[in-house]
Amino acid sequence: MDARWLRWDPRLRERRADQHARLLGSFLGHRARVRRHLPRCRRAARWAAGLPARWLWRHPWVGWRSRVDGMAVHAVHRAITIPGMPTAPVMQQLHAAGNGGFAVAKLGVVSTYGNGVSPYWNGYADWNRWDILRDIVLVNPTNPTPTAQPVSAAAMADYQARAQPRGGAVLDGWGGLHSFGGFLLDAEGAPWWPGWDIARAVSLRADGSGGWTLDGFGGIHAFGAAPFITTPVFWQRWDVARAFVVTSRDSDGLADGRQGYLLDGFGGIHAWGGAPALTGWPYTQGQDLWRGLDIHYSANGVPDGGWEIDRWGHVAAFGAAPPLTISGQPNAPVLQQLHTLPGGGYTVARWGIVTTFGSGISPYWSGYGDWGGWDIVRDVAIVNASNPQPTAQPSSAGAATRVAGAANLAYTNAVPLIAQSRNLDCESAALRMALLFRGFDRSEDWILAQMGADLRRAVVDQFGDVLRWGDPYQTFVGNVNGVEYNASGYGVYYPPIATAAFRGGYRWTVGREGWTPRDLYVEVAAGNTVVVWLPVYGYWESAAMRTWTAWDGRAIRYTLVEHAMTLIGINAAAGTVTLNDPNHGVLRTVPIYQFEGAFAKFNNMAVVVD
Repeated sequence: MDARWLRWDPRLRERRADQHARLLGSFLGHRARVRRHLPRCRRAARWAAGLPARWLWRHPWVGWRSRVDGMAVHAVHRAITIPGMPTAPVMQQLHAAGNGGFAVAKLGVVSTYGNGVSPYWNGYADWNRWDILRDIVLVNPTNPTPTAQPVSAAAMADYQARAQPRGGAVLDGWGGLHSFGGFLLDAEGAPWWPGWDIARAVSLRADGSGGWTLDGFGGIHAFGAAPFITTPVFWQRWDVARAFVVTSRDSDGLADGRQGYLLDGFGGIHAWGGAPALTGWPYTQGQDLWRGLDIHYSANGVPDGGWEIDRWGHVAAFGAAPPLTISGQPNAPVLQQLHTLPGGGYTVARWGIVTTFGSGISPYWSGYGDWGGWDIVRDVAIVNASNPQPTAQPSSAGAATRVAGAANLAYTNAVPLIAQSRNLDCESAALRMALLFRGFDRSEDWILAQMGADLRRAVVDQFGDVLRWGDPYQTFVGNVNGVEYNASGYGVYYPPIATAAFRGGYRWTVGREGWTPRDLYVEVAAGNTVVVWLPVYGYWESAAMRTWTAWDGRAIRYTLVEHAMTLIGINAAAGTVTLNDPNHGVLRTVPIYQFEGAFAKFNNMAVVVD
């Protein structure tokens, strides 16, 4: 029966004269005869890179038929060899001429085959990089003085980039896609969230015809010609999706989105589309540690395991995947993605720093750029990493400085400084500063409302020491407008603050006691902020710690000069830390030993906001 191309423009194969375009008119004084007909075939049409089969025809004198699709020529009775045909979906038309013929690729590039095909090219021109040329008809191509087709430099550069895709694209946190290495990417329809750092990973089709972007909630967004993917899981208002891998391929070997896996920050792997179940992967309940994922395949191409990488760059192999050791990564919790390639692979750290491993991994880096010290690069997708002239990744001085600062514990984050608006809402003010740094403006009153308050009065002894009161591990204790010295108000500890931090920014937060100071310094140097508990400045040494019993029976360690600040900087070489103190809005740089002494009074209590 007749082939049908629903929703496709049948004029793709019309030959016609057109007063507005040379392609549809003439060159060398010849004018094409207008002939209109639709393609016919008795077998399913093949789509390559989103375009249907182009042409099916009968050779006029030997009786065989042939069809050209986006990547190759298929003869029914006899094979056709066309020198220089690319293994990429760029072909558009096939014609017989003389004792051979010619194929027409995108941008109008013509490849001839057989004998005696020598066109008259004078007067020919193309449209540079505009992919609008659809066919060329050669009349009497028997030029006794053969000449090369006068393809413009721009069209040839574009054609070569399509014929052998290479380079890649950078994904920023807002969803922007930025090509490098000459890679031509169809990013039409790609999601973009200006001002919202929610994009997490990207996967590209190798020919540049599109791809998919993962957001932090688990949504997978197709762009270009990439097929739609129904995400296997979605976490509404919870930024915990970290990576994904598309494992299925179409007949052209391009990722088609039918099957794959999604990684959450706890290490959980979620399959879609009937992808084989994988076992043995790491899982850290309640700890958002895992960042990157890639898949291992059996000899027959079936997923049978893989690798996960955590934020420190530690790789865990699972299933049938062999162990994977990667050296040279930044020694800091800044890793974001893991990608494998034939012969090796690479990791992506914050600020776009790429570390390759294995053999023969040599990306085309021309045109690559980052955003300096701005932590906004979320993924780097590399295509055809086989540059015969290896070059180093052109990282900016700002990005290199930030990575060095993270590794050497020498960086101060530009966290907004504010003064607390109420007598005792220092914890809310400290958290507000941490969230502002991540682009989330939550008022102190909003944060207080997330925690609630136990307004019951304290039971004190004759000396004013508290015997019984509320539980600051559960809610704010006392009146936020009260004062501590007469036990009319107190404060709150890490669990309610961690919960409010999550609700306020949908981001990973870890609150606990028992932090080692170095752990916090590493987090700060990596670009995170930390709410820390310690006495009011000026009482760091003298504050006496006592205990009351909460209404629920918990023993509460306290001092009536309890306070919270935002740790924003570390300079290990100078032996100092920098804090935003919401008490009157003061920036304090103090010796590490003084900070650690005060920090220990509350059993090293802190909330890290990633």
